[in-house]
Amino acid sequence: MRPVQIDNDMKAYALLTAFVFIFFMLVWSLFGIDQYPLDDAYIVEHSVQGLLSGHESRFVDSTPADGITSPVYVGLVTFFAIFMPIPIAHGIINFLDMILLMFGLYKITRLSGLSLSAGLAIPVMSVFAGLTFLQIFNGLETALAMATAAWIIVGFLQDKPSPFSSLMAGISVFIRPELAVLSFMFFLWTIYRRSGNWMKNVLIMFFSFLLCAVLVYFLMGTLIPNTMAAKAYFFAVGCQTVGDKLYSVGYCFLVFLSNLGSFSLGFVFVFFSRLRWIFTAFVLIFVSAYYIFLPDALMHNGSRYVFVMLPFAVYGWAYALASAHHRMQLIGRSFAIVVVLFIFYGMHSGFVFFSANVQEFSKDNEETVMWVNKNLSPQAVLLVQDAGKISLIGQNPLVDLVGLKSHFVVDIHRDKTYAQCGLNSDVMDALATQSRASYIILLTEWNKVYNITTLLQQAGWRVDRADSDRGNSFYQVYKINKNAS
Repeated sequence: MRPVQIDNDMKAYALLTAFVFIFFMLVWSLFGIDQYPLDDAYIVEHSVQGLLSGHESRFVDSTPADGITSPVYVGLVTFFAIFMPIPIAHGIINFLDMILLMFGLYKITRLSGLSLSAGLAIPVMSVFAGLTFLQIFNGLETALAMATAAWIIVGFLQDKPSPFSSLMAGISVFIRPELAVLSFMFFLWTIYRRSGNWMKNVLIMFFSFLLCAVLVYFLMGTLIPNTMAAKAYFFAVGCQTVGDKLYSVGYCFLVFLSNLGSFSLGFVFVFFSRLRWIFTAFVLIFVSAYYIFLPDALMHNGSRYVFVMLPFAVYGWAYALASAHHRMQLIGRSFAIVVVLFIFYGMHSGFVFFSANVQEFSKDNEETVMWVNKNLSPQAVLLVQDAGKISLIGQNPLVDLVGLKSHFVVDIHRDKTYAQCGLNSDVMDALATQSRASYIILLTEWNKVYNITTLLQQAGWRVDRADSDRGNSFYQVYKINKNAS
C-alpha cells in the first residue's frame, strides 16, 4: 500500500492551527479568557447581551445596535453566544479570527514563491512584530479585518481568484468600513482580468454583500455605523486647518510604523512588486478618508485601524525574499536577518506592554465597577467614558460621554463640540445637565488630555473625587453637583 501523501499546504495549515492553539492557551492561562487590553472589548459583549435579549439594558437613549462598528464580528460572537457563555463565545471568535489571519498570510507567502518553511516563518514572525500581538488579542475585529485584507490580497495574487477571496471581499465593508476600498479595487480587478470563473466570483461578491447588507440593516436599522459620526463630532479634528490635519495624519502614520516596528520595512518592498499600484491607491484613499473626518484616529488604540495594512507588509517581505532579481533577494534577506533580531529583542517589552494594558483596561476597570456597585445607589446616573466592564456588571443607568451609545450626546457634540472645534465648558455643562448624571467615570489619561473635570468646574459644577480611597487608579470616579446660582 502506498503511503498517504499529504499536501504541503495541509501540513502548513495544521502547523499554524497548532501554533495558534498553543498561543491562545498560553495567553488565556496567564490572563484569562475574558481579560482584554482594551475596554472597548467589553462593549462588544454588552452589545451581544442586548442583541440576545432584544433591548438595551443600561445606556440612556440607546439601542443594542448602537456602538457596533463591525456588524459581522459582533454578529459572529452573538451567534456563538446562543450556545455558550458570551466570554467563551468571544474568545472562540478571536481564536478563529487568528487562524483565518495566519492561513491568509501563509497563502500570500506561498503565492509569492516562498518555500514551505519560509512561508510559515513570516506569518509567525509578524505576530510578534511590534504591537501585532496586542491587536490580535484586543477583543475587537482587528484580527478579522487583517485576515480579510490578507485573503483579498490572495485573490489579487491568484491566476484564478478563489471564491473564498470573493466572499471575504463581499462582506469586508461590514467587518471594517475602510476595507470597502480594497474590495472595490478587487471587484474591478476581477472584471478587468476576466480570468478563471470571473463571473462566478463577481456574483459571489455581489450576493454576499447584498445578503450581509440585508442582515445588517435588519439588525441595526442602518448600514452606516453611528460610531463614525460620534467619534468625528467628539474629537472634532475634522474642522482643523489643512496644515494641522496634514501634520496629524503624517504623525499618526509614523506612530503606526513605530507600533509595527522594523517589520514595517516590508511596505517598502511592495512598491517594487506587481501590487504596488493597488497598495498605493489603497493607502492614499484610506489616509485621505481619515484626513477628512478623523485624522487623529489613525493613532487610537495602538494604531489598530491602520493594522489592517499588515498583510501588505507580509507580502512585501515574501516578494523580496522570493524575487527573481538576485539583488532584491539579497537585500531582502539581509534586512530580514536584522528584522528577526529586532523582533526577538522586542518580544519581552511587547509582552510587558500587553500585560500593563490588561491590568489597566481590565483589572482596574473591574475594581472601579466593584467600587461603584458597593458605594453608589443603583439609581445614580453615571456619565462614562470608555465604559468597559461597567456596561456588563451592575444596574446604574449609563450615558456615554463620546456618544457611541447615547443618541442625544451625538447631537450635543455635533451642535457644540464640532461647531467650536473642541470640547469646552459649554459642552460639558450640556452633557452633565441633559444626562442628569450625578457621577462621572474617567480614565486618568483622558482627564489630563481633555481637562474634563476642569471644564465642568468652569461651567459651574462642583467636582469631587468619590473613590479617593483607591488612590492613583487608572479609572477614577467623581461626584458632580451643579453649584447654586
